[in-house]
Amino acid sequence: MSEQQTRPHVDRRALVRAGVWSVPAVAVAVAAPAVAASGVGTPVLQLNWLSIYGADYTGSKAGSAESQTAVQNVWQNGVANGGPTLTQVTLTVTYQNKNDGAVPTLVDGTGWSFASVSGSTYTFVWVGSLTPGGSTPTLTWRVALKKSFNGDLKVSAAATANGAMSPTLQASTNL
Repeated sequence: MSEQQTRPHVDRRALVRAGVWSVPAVAVAVAAPAVAASGVGTPVLQLNWLSIYGADYTGSKAGSAESQTAVQNVWQNGVANGGPTLTQVTLTVTYQNKNDGAVPTLVDGTGWSFASVSGSTYTFVWVGSLTPGGSTPTLTWRVALKKSFNGDLKVSAAATANGAMSPTLQASTNL
């Protein structure tokens, strides 16, 4: 009979202890994904540089313009090691003065490919794994210039990725 009285008493304590300790554990487990998601931050893309210069010269006249850039995955909200890894970056490049709108004669850079051209706007896509703080390989591309082109050639470029922000970078050269 004492066995029966002791057993319910011990079971009740065990149940109370288990209940007290399991409730916070469940609450933490439920809250953890929300905290993790809010700590990731918004990715910000940055063009490390944007260069443009004349190429394919005939005498003193450039037949094409060659450019280079690389895109960096910068993070926001002070998150250095927990930012998102990006798997695709789109680079849009617009020539403000006188290219011929043809398909690039050169596209070079691991993971980079030419996607489209519309008038004087070119689109390139990079596919890979871009961790926070990392940069894409350098993209080098060459576009033909109009035969009559002479003077200041201006180009602007912006990189985008799913959910990322990006400023536009501009460069120019006098050909």
